[in-house]
Amino acid sequence: MGIAFGIDFGTSNSSLSINVDGKTQAIDLDDSNDNTKLLRSIIFYDYFEHTYFFGQHAIDRYIETDADGRYIQSVKSYLPDLSFKDTQIGGRTFTLEKIISLILEKIKMAGESQIGCEVDDVVIGRPVIFSEIEDEENMAQERLIAAAKLAGFKNIHLEYEPIAAAMCYEQQVAATDEQVVLVCDFGGGTSDFSVIKVGKNHIGQNHDRKQDILSLGGIYIGGDTLDSLLMWEEVATEFGKNVKLSYPMSNSLVNMPLSIMSKLKKWHLTPLLNTPKMIKVLREIKGYADQPQYIENLLSLIENNYGYTLFKAIEKTKIDLSSMNNSSINYVDYNISIHRPITIERYNAIITHAINKIENCIIETVSDAGLRLGDIDKVILTGGTSNVSLISTFLDSTFGPQKTIKTDTFTSVGQGLGICGSRFV
Repeated sequence: MGIAFGIDFGTSNSSLSINVDGKTQAIDLDDSNDNTKLLRSIIFYDYFEHTYFFGQHAIDRYIETDADGRYIQSVKSYLPDLSFKDTQIGGRTFTLEKIISLILEKIKMAGESQIGCEVDDVVIGRPVIFSEIEDEENMAQERLIAAAKLAGFKNIHLEYEPIAAAMCYEQQVAATDEQVVLVCDFGGGTSDFSVIKVGKNHIGQNHDRKQDILSLGGIYIGGDTLDSLLMWEEVATEFGKNVKLSYPMSNSLVNMPLSIMSKLKKWHLTPLLNTPKMIKVLREIKGYADQPQYIENLLSLIENNYGYTLFKAIEKTKIDLSSMNNSSINYVDYNISIHRPITIERYNAIITHAINKIENCIIETVSDAGLRLGDIDKVILTGGTSNVSLISTFLDSTFGPQKTIKTDTFTSVGQGLGICGSRFV
C-alpha cells in the first residue's frame, strides 16, 4: 500500500491530506477549531505545566493562563531570515527547524493515528518565493526540509503551493478538456501565482507535470501584510506612533524611536520589547512624552502580552471589509480602549500600494508564460486574502467574472499536495 502525506504548512494555518493508493482525503487536525481540517500554525508553551499546546488549544491556553508562557506564531515567515539562529523556550534552546518540527510532528501524529501506521513520505507545500535574495531562498528550503526530517519523515518532497491548488482543481476538469489556468494562492505571508495546463489527460502523459507549468510568480505580501498596514495606519497612534519627545537641555522635539515603533507592525514582534532594559527605557520616555497616556498604552500592550488579541480585532475588521462597506476596530483591555471606524474607502486607500504590487505580479506571471491575459481559461483562487474586494475587482475586470473559480479557501492546497503524493509512492 502506497501512502504519502500532503502537508500545507502555512504562515497562519496548516492542513493535511493523505494519499492512499492514489486516493486522497483531507484529515481532521483540530477538533477545537471552527474548521476541524485546519490547525492554526501556533504553539504555546505553558510555563506552569511545561507542556506544548497547538492550534486552537494553544490560543485557548494562552488566554486561560493570561499569557503565562511562550506564544509562537508565524514561524514560517522566519524561514528565510538568516539572522534567526535560535531562541529560548522554557529554558531550552530551539532552532527554527526544531520549532517548525514540533508543528509538523503534531500533524504527522494526527495523520498516522487516522490510518494506524507510520508514514515516511511527505509532500510539503512551499511558496513560489521565500525571498528574492538567493542565500535566503536556499536557507528557507534547507530549513523546511530539515524540520520535516526532525519531525520523523524520511522521504521529503517540496511542491509549489499554487501548483498543488491546480492539481486539486484538475479533479473537476473533464478528461477530454484542456485548460490553461492561472492559480492565485493568497497566503498569510506570501501571494503565489502559477500558469499551468490542466486536464486529466495530462496526468498519464506527463507524470511530473513540469512541462505543463508555463510560469511561476510570487511576492512577499499576504494577509498578514494587510493586518500590519491597518495596525500602522489606524491603531499605532494609540501606542505612541505620533508622540513627540522633549528631552532636557534640548529645544527640539524628536519622534519615538523607529526601532521600537516598527515592532508594532507585527503582533508577534511586540514580545521582543518585553525586556527589563526596554521597559526601563519606555518608562523614561513616558516622562518626556507630549502624550504620555499613549506610552502607558504601549507599556500595557507589551507587559501584558496583548498583541495577539489586538491583532485579532484588526483581522476581524479586515474580514468584515471583504463583504461590508463599513466596520470598526474595537478593542478594550483594562486601560486600553480603542474604537476606530473604518470605511471601505479608507481601507482600500491603506492597502492600495500593496495590492498594486500583487496585481503587477499577476500580470507579469501571465506575461512570463508567453500568454495574453485573454488566453487564460480559468482563474483559480485559494487563500483567505482572495476575498479582499480590491483583489476580486481586479481579477473580474482583468479576466472576466465568468472565469473566476473559488476553491476551498483553506484546504485546497493541502488536498492538492496529497494528490501530488502519487508521484512518489
